Amino acid sequence: MKNNYYVYHHIRLDKHEPFYVGKGKGDRAYKTWGRNKHWKRVIRKTDYRVEIIYSQLTEQQAFD
Repeated sequence: MKNNYYVYHHIRLDKHEPFYVGKGKGDRAYKTWGRNKHWKRVIRKTDYRVEIIYSQLTEQQAFD
């Protein structure tokens, strides 16, 4: 079992609060493709930063 997943959130810089939480591996947290309408609406208004919350997880741990 590989522990290569992580949980991340995107924080909008205008309000300094998370607007998206996700799980991923590799560089998924930094990709802009494959995002939902809400995510796209927010980034049209403001920049964001990525924070990795938990790392070295199995996929199931990341889902939980």
